[in-house]
Amino acid sequence: IKSWNIDIDLLDTESELIPIPSFPTQPETLSSLVALDWGIYVIGGFKDGEDVRSPDVLLLDCRTNTWRKVPSMSVGRAAAAAGVIDGKIYVFGGCEELSSPNWAEVFDPNTQTWETLVPMDDRNEGDNVIRETLVMDKKVYAVDFWSGSLFYYSPGDGKWGRKKIPEQVQSYYCVMEKVLYGCDEVGNVVWRDSEELEWKRVKGLEALQWKRVRKLSIFGVNIGVFWVGLRGDVWCAEISLERRGKEGEIWGRIEWSEAVATFYRSFTRTKVEVLYAAAVNV
Repeated sequence: IKSWNIDIDLLDTESELIPIPSFPTQPETLSSLVALDWGIYVIGGFKDGEDVRSPDVLLLDCRTNTWRKVPSMSVGRAAAAAGVIDGKIYVFGGCEELSSPNWAEVFDPNTQTWETLVPMDDRNEGDNVIRETLVMDKKVYAVDFWSGSLFYYSPGDGKWGRKKIPEQVQSYYCVMEKVLYGCDEVGNVVWRDSEELEWKRVKGLEALQWKRVRKLSIFGVNIGVFWVGLRGDVWCAEISLERRGKEGEIWGRIEWSEAVATFYRSFTRTKVEVLYAAAVNV
Protein backbone atom coordinates (compact mmCIF):
# COMPACT_ATOMS: atom_id res chain seq x y z
CA ILE A 1 0.00 0.00 0.00
CA LYS A 2 1.24 3.51 -0.78
CA SER A 3 0.17 6.79 0.80
CA TRP A 4 -0.24 9.89 -1.30
CA ASN A 5 -0.48 13.52 -0.30
CA ILE A 6 -2.63 15.75 -2.48
CA ASP A 7 -0.92 19.06 -3.11
CA ILE A 8 -3.51 21.44 -4.55
CA ASP A 9 -2.93 25.17 -4.75
CA LEU A 10 -6.35 26.73 -5.20
CA LEU A 11 -4.70 29.75 -6.82
CA ASP A 12 -2.89 27.60 -9.36
CA THR A 13 -4.30 25.73 -12.32
CA GLU A 14 -1.92 22.79 -11.98
CA SER A 15 -2.37 20.12 -9.31
CA GLU A 16 -0.58 16.90 -8.62
CA LEU A 17 -0.37 14.07 -6.11
CA ILE A 18 2.99 13.83 -4.39
CA PRO A 19 3.96 10.41 -2.95
CA ILE A 20 4.70 10.08 0.76
CA PRO A 21 6.17 6.85 2.19
CA SER A 22 3.68 4.86 4.23
CA PHE A 23 4.19 4.25 7.91
CA PRO A 24 5.78 0.76 8.20
CA THR A 25 2.82 -0.75 10.06
CA GLN A 26 0.03 1.31 8.52
CA PRO A 27 -3.28 -0.65 8.31
CA GLU A 28 -4.33 -1.40 4.76
CA THR A 29 -8.10 -0.94 4.84
CA LEU A 30 -11.04 0.62 6.69
CA SER A 31 -9.06 3.09 8.78
CA SER A 32 -10.83 6.29 9.84
CA LEU A 33 -9.30 9.67 9.11
CA VAL A 34 -9.56 13.19 10.56
CA ALA A 35 -7.69 16.42 9.90
CA LEU A 36 -6.78 18.62 12.86
CA ASP A 37 -4.58 21.71 12.69
CA TRP A 38 -1.52 20.75 10.60
CA GLY A 39 -1.98 17.00 10.86
CA ILE A 40 -3.96 14.04 9.58
CA TYR A 41 -4.79 11.23 12.03
CA VAL A 42 -5.22 7.71 10.65
CA ILE A 43 -7.25 5.71 13.16
CA GLY A 44 -7.52 1.93 13.41
CA GLY A 45 -8.24 -0.25 10.38
CA PHE A 46 -7.53 -3.86 9.44
CA LYS A 47 -3.90 -4.83 9.63
CA ASP A 48 -2.23 -5.86 6.37
CA GLY A 49 -3.15 -9.43 5.47
CA GLU A 50 -4.94 -10.03 8.78
CA ASP A 51 -8.55 -9.94 9.93
CA VAL A 52 -7.45 -8.03 13.02
CA ARG A 53 -8.71 -4.56 13.97
CA SER A 54 -5.92 -2.21 14.97
CA PRO A 55 -6.10 0.14 17.97
CA ASP A 56 -3.18 2.17 16.59
CA VAL A 57 -3.39 5.85 15.72
CA LEU A 58 -0.91 7.42 13.30
CA LEU A 59 -0.28 11.12 12.78
CA LEU A 60 0.95 12.57 9.50
CA ASP A 61 2.59 15.97 10.05
CA CYS A 62 1.67 17.79 6.83
CA ARG A 63 4.30 20.46 7.45
CA THR A 64 7.12 17.94 7.06
CA ASN A 65 5.25 14.97 5.51
CA THR A 66 6.51 12.70 8.29
CA TRP A 67 4.70 10.07 10.37
CA ARG A 68 4.64 9.26 14.06
CA LYS A 69 2.51 7.17 16.40
CA VAL A 70 0.30 8.70 19.05
CA PRO A 71 -1.29 6.83 21.99
CA SER A 72 -3.43 3.89 20.88
CA MET A 73 -7.16 3.49 21.52
CA SER A 74 -8.47 1.14 24.19
CA VAL A 75 -9.82 -1.23 21.54
CA GLY A 76 -9.14 -2.09 17.91
CA ARG A 77 -11.49 -0.60 15.33
CA ALA A 78 -12.23 -0.75 11.61
CA ALA A 79 -14.83 1.33 9.73
CA ALA A 80 -15.38 3.49 12.83
CA ALA A 81 -16.80 7.01 13.02
CA ALA A 82 -14.26 9.75 13.76
CA GLY A 83 -14.81 13.50 13.97
CA VAL A 84 -13.25 16.60 15.52
CA ILE A 85 -15.09 19.03 17.79
CA ASP A 86 -13.33 21.77 19.80
CA GLY A 87 -9.92 20.28 19.16
CA LYS A 88 -10.76 16.77 20.39
CA ILE A 89 -11.17 13.60 18.31
CA TYR A 90 -14.33 11.57 18.94
CA VAL A 91 -14.31 7.95 17.78
CA PHE A 92 -17.06 5.34 18.05
CA GLY A 93 -18.09 2.05 16.49
CA GLY A 94 -16.00 -0.31 14.40
CA CYS A 95 -15.34 -2.68 17.31
CA GLU A 96 -15.11 -6.46 17.15
CA GLU A 97 -17.69 -6.67 19.94
CA LEU A 98 -20.74 -4.43 19.71
CA SER A 99 -21.09 -4.66 23.50
CA SER A 100 -17.56 -3.35 24.14
CA PRO A 101 -17.52 -0.92 27.09
CA ASN A 102 -15.01 1.14 25.07
CA TRP A 103 -17.33 1.41 22.06
CA ALA A 104 -16.93 5.22 22.15
CA GLU A 105 -13.80 7.19 23.06
CA VAL A 106 -12.38 10.70 22.82
CA PHE A 107 -8.74 11.72 22.31
CA ASP A 108 -7.29 14.98 23.61
CA PRO A 109 -4.18 15.91 21.56
CA ASN A 110 -3.09 18.40 24.23
CA THR A 111 -2.85 15.80 26.99
CA GLN A 112 -2.25 12.86 24.62
CA THR A 113 -4.87 10.80 26.47
CA TRP A 114 -7.97 8.76 25.57
CA GLU A 115 -11.16 8.83 27.63
CA THR A 116 -14.03 6.35 27.39
CA LEU A 117 -17.47 7.77 26.66
CA VAL A 118 -20.82 6.38 27.74
CA PRO A 119 -21.86 4.31 24.69
CA MET A 120 -25.17 4.60 22.87
CA ASP A 121 -27.79 2.46 24.65
CA ASP A 122 -29.77 1.30 21.62
CA ARG A 123 -26.85 0.62 19.27
CA ASN A 124 -27.16 -2.23 16.82
CA GLU A 125 -24.90 -4.07 14.38
CA GLY A 126 -25.57 -1.50 11.68
CA ASP A 127 -24.28 1.27 13.95
CA ASN A 128 -20.97 -0.53 14.25
CA VAL A 129 -20.03 -0.22 10.54
CA ILE A 130 -19.74 3.39 9.44
CA ARG A 131 -19.85 4.58 5.83
CA GLU A 132 -18.98 8.24 6.53
CA THR A 133 -18.56 10.70 9.40
CA LEU A 134 -19.93 14.25 9.29
CA VAL A 135 -19.50 17.06 11.82
CA MET A 136 -22.36 19.54 12.07
CA ASP A 137 -23.83 21.76 14.80
CA LYS A 138 -21.17 20.63 17.32
CA LYS A 139 -22.24 17.01 16.85
CA VAL A 140 -20.43 14.03 15.32
CA TYR A 141 -22.77 12.27 12.87
CA ALA A 142 -22.19 8.75 11.60
CA VAL A 143 -23.73 7.39 8.40
CA ASP A 144 -24.78 3.76 8.88
CA PHE A 145 -23.11 1.75 6.10
CA TRP A 146 -26.14 -0.39 5.30
CA SER A 147 -29.19 1.87 5.71
CA GLY A 148 -27.64 5.33 5.27
CA SER A 149 -29.34 6.48 8.49
CA LEU A 150 -27.69 9.13 10.64
CA PHE A 151 -27.01 8.87 14.35
CA TYR A 152 -24.91 11.28 16.37
CA TYR A 153 -23.03 12.08 19.55
CA SER A 154 -23.26 15.53 21.11
CA PRO A 155 -20.20 16.26 23.31
CA GLY A 156 -21.85 19.37 24.76
CA ASP A 157 -24.44 17.38 26.71
CA GLY A 158 -23.02 13.85 26.34
CA LYS A 159 -26.13 12.58 24.55
CA TRP A 160 -26.75 10.30 21.60
CA GLY A 161 -29.50 10.75 19.04
CA ARG A 162 -30.84 9.53 15.70
CA LYS A 163 -32.20 11.03 12.50
CA LYS A 164 -34.84 9.48 10.28
CA ILE A 165 -33.67 7.16 7.51
CA PRO A 166 -33.37 8.97 4.13
CA GLU A 167 -34.91 7.70 0.92
CA GLN A 168 -31.62 6.60 -0.65
CA VAL A 169 -28.14 5.56 0.44
CA GLN A 170 -25.32 7.45 -1.25
CA SER A 171 -21.82 6.05 -1.74
CA TYR A 172 -19.99 9.17 -0.54
CA TYR A 173 -20.92 12.11 1.67
CA CYS A 174 -19.73 15.49 2.91
CA VAL A 175 -21.40 18.40 4.71
CA MET A 176 -21.12 22.16 4.32
CA GLU A 177 -23.19 24.88 5.98
CA LYS A 178 -25.78 22.38 7.24
CA VAL A 179 -26.32 20.96 3.76
CA LEU A 180 -25.53 17.29 3.15
CA TYR A 181 -24.00 16.39 -0.19
CA GLY A 182 -23.88 12.88 -1.56
CA CYS A 183 -22.62 11.17 -4.67
CA ASP A 184 -23.04 7.71 -6.12
CA GLU A 185 -20.34 5.78 -7.96
CA VAL A 186 -21.35 7.07 -11.40
CA GLY A 187 -21.08 10.80 -10.75
CA ASN A 188 -24.60 11.86 -9.72
CA VAL A 189 -24.15 14.58 -7.08
CA VAL A 190 -27.14 15.26 -4.83
CA TRP A 191 -27.98 17.36 -1.78
CA ARG A 192 -30.50 17.71 1.03
CA ASP A 193 -30.90 19.98 4.04
CA SER A 194 -30.00 18.23 7.27
CA GLU A 195 -33.62 17.91 8.41
CA GLU A 196 -34.95 16.64 5.07
CA LEU A 197 -35.10 13.05 3.81
CA GLU A 198 -35.40 13.60 0.05
CA TRP A 199 -32.21 13.93 -2.01
CA LYS A 200 -32.23 16.53 -4.82
CA ARG A 201 -29.84 16.67 -7.75
CA VAL A 202 -27.14 19.35 -7.83
CA LYS A 203 -27.74 20.91 -11.22
CA GLY A 204 -25.09 21.86 -13.76
CA LEU A 205 -22.78 18.88 -13.19
CA GLU A 206 -23.72 16.72 -16.16
CA ALA A 207 -20.02 16.48 -17.07
CA LEU A 208 -19.45 14.25 -14.01
CA GLN A 209 -22.00 11.61 -14.98
CA TRP A 210 -20.62 8.13 -15.65
CA LYS A 211 -17.34 8.96 -13.94
CA ARG A 212 -16.09 6.22 -11.59
CA VAL A 213 -16.35 8.41 -8.49
CA ARG A 214 -14.41 7.24 -5.43
CA LYS A 215 -14.50 10.12 -2.94
CA LEU A 216 -16.28 13.37 -2.05
CA SER A 217 -14.45 15.92 0.10
CA ILE A 218 -14.59 19.51 1.35
CA PHE A 219 -12.19 21.93 -0.39
CA GLY A 220 -12.50 25.09 1.72
CA VAL A 221 -15.79 26.67 0.60
CA ASN A 222 -16.10 24.22 -2.31
CA ILE A 223 -16.30 20.44 -2.66
CA GLY A 224 -13.91 18.11 -4.40
CA VAL A 225 -14.87 15.01 -6.38
CA PHE A 226 -12.30 12.28 -7.06
CA TRP A 227 -12.70 9.57 -9.65
CA VAL A 228 -10.56 6.90 -11.29
CA GLY A 229 -10.06 6.76 -15.04
CA LEU A 230 -10.21 3.60 -17.09
CA ARG A 231 -6.41 3.29 -17.21
CA GLY A 232 -5.86 3.92 -13.50
CA ASP A 233 -5.36 7.68 -13.53
CA VAL A 234 -6.86 9.65 -10.61
CA TRP A 235 -8.89 12.72 -11.51
CA CYS A 236 -10.15 15.54 -9.32
CA ALA A 237 -12.66 18.33 -9.88
CA GLU A 238 -13.25 21.30 -7.61
CA ILE A 239 -16.88 22.41 -7.58
CA SER A 240 -18.32 25.70 -6.37
CA LEU A 241 -21.95 25.76 -5.26
CA GLU A 242 -24.74 28.34 -5.13
CA ARG A 243 -28.47 28.46 -4.44
CA ARG A 244 -30.70 29.84 -7.17
CA GLY A 245 -34.36 30.75 -7.59
CA LYS A 246 -37.32 30.71 -5.27
CA GLU A 247 -37.08 26.94 -4.86
CA GLY A 248 -33.57 27.23 -3.49
CA GLU A 249 -32.08 24.84 -6.04
CA ILE A 250 -28.37 24.21 -5.72
CA TRP A 251 -26.23 24.54 -8.82
CA GLY A 252 -22.65 23.43 -9.15
CA ARG A 253 -19.87 24.78 -11.32
CA ILE A 254 -16.66 22.90 -12.11
CA GLU A 255 -13.86 25.36 -11.36
CA TRP A 256 -11.15 23.00 -12.59
CA SER A 257 -10.83 19.34 -13.46
CA GLU A 258 -7.70 17.38 -14.30
CA ALA A 259 -5.76 14.18 -13.76
CA VAL A 260 -3.73 14.58 -10.55
CA ALA A 261 -1.92 11.23 -10.64
CA THR A 262 -1.24 8.36 -13.04
CA PHE A 263 -0.34 4.83 -12.01
CA TYR A 264 -0.62 2.92 -15.27
CA ARG A 265 1.96 1.49 -17.61
CA SER A 266 1.74 1.09 -21.38
CA PHE A 267 0.37 -2.47 -21.48
CA THR A 268 -0.98 -3.08 -17.97
CA ARG A 269 -3.85 -1.71 -15.91
CA THR A 270 -3.31 -0.94 -12.23
CA LYS A 271 -6.17 -1.22 -9.72
CA VAL A 272 -6.42 2.14 -7.98
CA GLU A 273 -8.78 3.33 -5.26
CA VAL A 274 -9.11 6.69 -3.50
CA LEU A 275 -9.46 5.67 0.13
CA TYR A 276 -9.37 9.02 1.96
CA ALA A 277 -9.28 12.74 1.28
CA ALA A 278 -8.79 15.65 3.67
CA ALA A 279 -7.97 19.35 3.38
CA VAL A 280 -5.30 20.72 5.73
CA ASN A 281 -3.99 24.26 6.09
CA VAL A 282 -0.21 24.37 6.59
